[in-house]
Amino acid sequence: MIPRQRRGMWTSKVRQKKSFSVPRKPRTQNEDFSAALLPVTCGAVKGVLHKEKFKQGIFVKSIQSEDGDWYTPTEFEILGGFGRSKNWKLSLRCYNWPLKSLIQKDFLPNYPRKYGKRKKMQNSDKCEVCRNGGTLFFCDTCSRAFHEECHIPTVEAEITPWSCIFCRIQSLGSQQSLPESEVLQRQMVAQEQLKCEFVLLSIYCCSESSFFSKIPYYYYFRETPVGVKKMMWLDLIKKKLRERDYSHVEGFVQDMRLIFHNHRTTFKDPKFGQMGLGLESEFEKNFKEVFAIQDSNGNS
Repeated sequence: MIPRQRRGMWTSKVRQKKSFSVPRKPRTQNEDFSAALLPVTCGAVKGVLHKEKFKQGIFVKSIQSEDGDWYTPTEFEILGGFGRSKNWKLSLRCYNWPLKSLIQKDFLPNYPRKYGKRKKMQNSDKCEVCRNGGTLFFCDTCSRAFHEECHIPTVEAEITPWSCIFCRIQSLGSQQSLPESEVLQRQMVAQEQLKCEFVLLSIYCCSESSFFSKIPYYYYFRETPVGVKKMMWLDLIKKKLRERDYSHVEGFVQDMRLIFHNHRTTFKDPKFGQMGLGLESEFEKNFKEVFAIQDSNGNS
């Protein structure tokens, strides 16, 4: 039997050993997870999560970066260099806590990565762009369907759930109305890229777009028609958008307007001329609505 004194000494040693264990990282004193605005990080990227926007769904741009740009949780995860994980709940952190912990503690609503059983939505059996059937990808937040290459940008088949650009553009909410000259000078950041992609896709959804999508027939002429300084077509603009060739919104808008300018210059026939005027009018209307362009009287 071990003497009582030695038992006490042994117990003392054990306690002393425990006292030298590595302490937990102390919490900061300003952790307030119930606040309306929460600081979030993903890697070296910092931002602010707006709870009211976050409550509207994961496809709403609820995180504002230090540069002032808005992102969805998934987009912010990509911005921070953790896009491959596809698990923003762990990649995004608040006061060094993953957002998953805040969700578990009911400080944030829970949005599962994949939907389980949900209310069935009757999706279209035709592509929203070309109106043909075949292998279609269905939007998880509306009834639209698209071919992989018809959608702009190309359908991201690995993302579940997936929302089409029509749904994503609605999540932007209201914007400050600005003169066109100021909008054209904006750099092509993620939000402006999204708007340009939507404007282009809305033109592709018009039946007349098929005439403007491919290389103009006069491209093959030895001499360029009078008044046509540079040839342009929709598929080329689509390619330039996908390859991020536009540094500012102005470049995209100039190319779109160039298509209609060339059409007016080349086609004098009333039938073809009216077709171009109709599509041009649709472009200008969508451009002004999506970018909140002020009219000549200063109104949005």
